[in-house]
Amino acid sequence: MIRRIINSSGESPQQTTQMTKATINEFVARLNNKFSDEYKFSVTFGGKNARVIYSSLHNDTRYCYCFVRIADGAVLKSASWKSPAGVARAWLTDVMATNLEGVDSIGGWRYRCLTNL
Repeated sequence: MIRRIINSSGESPQQTTQMTKATINEFVARLNNKFSDEYKFSVTFGGKNARVIYSSLHNDTRYCYCFVRIADGAVLKSASWKSPAGVARAWLTDVMATNLEGVDSIGGWRYRCLTNL
């Protein structure tokens, strides 16, 4: 069940999508700042979800860190490289508001729901 509707302020769905994508890019930038000595993070945008990717600085192996649902900013753990698990683990706005407090480099925080859903 979705707890919040981002579009309640009257923006068009396109404006909401652009704001969510900007927030996802900021999330990736903060991850890079926080874990710059271990990993490099990047993002690819799909139709419904954005895939946040991390790779070790010591090799070229890439892993899926998490997915973010573009429509509402729900953070989802990955079921595989191509698809997210169906249950939201956190909300991007809440994670950003805490300045990534509780977020670790390998994604264990996604298994401990950070916010009430």
